[in-house]
Amino acid sequence: MSPRLLRAVGWCSAVVLGLLTMAVFVLVLIPAKDGVLPRRINYGLVFDAGSTHTSLYIYQWRADKENGTGIVSQVEACSVSGPGISSYADDPAGAGASLRPCLDRAMKIVPAEQQRDTATYLGATAGMRLLREENSTKAEQVLAAVSKAIGEYPVDFRGARILTGSEEGSFGWITVNYLLETLVKVQLGERHSPCTAAPGQNQGPVLWEPGMLRELTGGMHPVLLGRRSCSLGWAVGRVSVALHSSAQISHPCYPRGYQENLTVAELYDSPCVRAPSSASPGLVLTVTGTGDPATCGTAVQRLFNFSCGAQWPCGFNGVYQPPVRGQFFAFSGFYYTLHLLNLTEGQSLSLVNASIRQICNSSWKQVQELFPRASRTQLRDACTASSYILTLLLQGYKFNYTTWPNIYFVQQVANTDVGWTLGYMLNLTNMIPSEPPAAVTQLPRSIWIAATVLLAIMLIHTFCLLTATCCQRNSWGYEQL
Repeated sequence: MSPRLLRAVGWCSAVVLGLLTMAVFVLVLIPAKDGVLPRRINYGLVFDAGSTHTSLYIYQWRADKENGTGIVSQVEACSVSGPGISSYADDPAGAGASLRPCLDRAMKIVPAEQQRDTATYLGATAGMRLLREENSTKAEQVLAAVSKAIGEYPVDFRGARILTGSEEGSFGWITVNYLLETLVKVQLGERHSPCTAAPGQNQGPVLWEPGMLRELTGGMHPVLLGRRSCSLGWAVGRVSVALHSSAQISHPCYPRGYQENLTVAELYDSPCVRAPSSASPGLVLTVTGTGDPATCGTAVQRLFNFSCGAQWPCGFNGVYQPPVRGQFFAFSGFYYTLHLLNLTEGQSLSLVNASIRQICNSSWKQVQELFPRASRTQLRDACTASSYILTLLLQGYKFNYTTWPNIYFVQQVANTDVGWTLGYMLNLTNMIPSEPPAAVTQLPRSIWIAATVLLAIMLIHTFCLLTATCCQRNSWGYEQL
C-alpha cells in the first residue's frame, strides 16, 4: 500500500474516532434516571394447629410492602399427617415430629439464602385451648415440643401460642376482606378493632358476637367461621353424650341401620366433650342409628339457649345482635359439611332444607350409595353436623328465605385458603420492618445500546488507525533503506 494511501486512511480513522468520542461523550451527558433493583420477596410460614389436624401455610410478599402492610399471597398449603397437636398430650415429642415433613417441604420452596429470615409462627386453636383448661402443664409441654422441632430448622421462629376464639374469628374476617380487596390495612396491634354494638347505638362498625359470627358494615364482608371441632365437633359429640343413658344408645341423627360398638372412653374421646367423673371408661356401648329427622332436630336444638331476656333481639345465650344484612362468607366447618352434601353452589334454602331432611331420613346403605367417596365418619355425622349448621343459621342468627342467598360457602378466595392464618400473617407483617428497594442510577436502555455500538466502532477504528500507522512507519523505513 502506498504511503499516501496509508496517510489518508490514518487521517480518516483519526477523524472518525474523534467524532465517535464526542458522540459517546454527549450520550453520557444525557440525564440519568433513578431506578430500583428487582424487589426482594419475603416469605412467612404459619402453622394452623387445629383440634383434628394441622396445616402449614407458606406465604410470600414484597419486602418493600405497601402502606406498611405486606401484599401477602399464598404459595402452598401442606397438610400435616395425623391428628391435631392436642392429641399428643401424652406424647409431646410426637407432636413435634409430626410437623417435620411439612417443614421439609417448606425448605424446598423458600430459597436457601432467605430461610433464616423467614418469619415462622404456630397458632393453636380449640383443641389446645381445651387442653390448657384441663391440664396446663401438658399444654405447655406440647407447645415446647413443637417449638423445639421448628427451632431445629433454619428459620426465624417467633413462637407458638394458643389463639383465643375471638382472635381466630377476627383474623378470619381480615382474611376474607383482604382477599376480596375490601380491606386496606388493619392495625390489630394498635387495638384498632371494632367493638360490640349495644342496642340503640348508631355506630358504623359492628362486630357480631357471640362465637363464630363477625360483621363489619360499610363495605366490609362479614364471615361465618365454623371450626371443624368444638363447634361442629362439639355439637356432634354433645348429641351423642346427651343420648347416653344406658349401654344401648338409639341415635336419631345416625342413618338407619348404622351400628357401632364403642367404649365410654371412646365416646368422650374428644377435646370438645368432657367425660363425667362417674363414667366407666371400659364400659362397652352399642350405638344404633334410627334416622329420625324430627327427633334429631330436637336433640340439636337442646344444645342452644335461644332465650333473650332483656337483650332483645338476640341470637342465643342472651347476647344482643342486630338483624343480618349484607353478604356473608361461610368457611371451614360450614363449607366442608355442606360441600359433602353438594350444597355450596348457591342452592336455595328450600333445597338445602330438603337435602338435609333426606340425608337425615336415609338408611346407612343409602347414604353410602349417595356419597361413595366420603369416609365412614363423615357419613355417620353428616346429619348431625348439617342440622347443627341449619339450626345455628336459621334460629340462632335469624337468616331466612330472603337473606339466605347472601351466604356464600367458600373454601378459597382468589386461590387462597380462607382461614385465620392469612389474617394472622397480614397482622404480623406490620411488625416486620419494611425494606426499601435498592435505588440505582441508570441510563435509558436505548442510550446504553447506542453507546455500546459506538464504543465498538471506536475500537475498530482504533485498530485501523494503529495498523495504518505501523504500515506507514514500515514503508518509510523501507524507502530510507
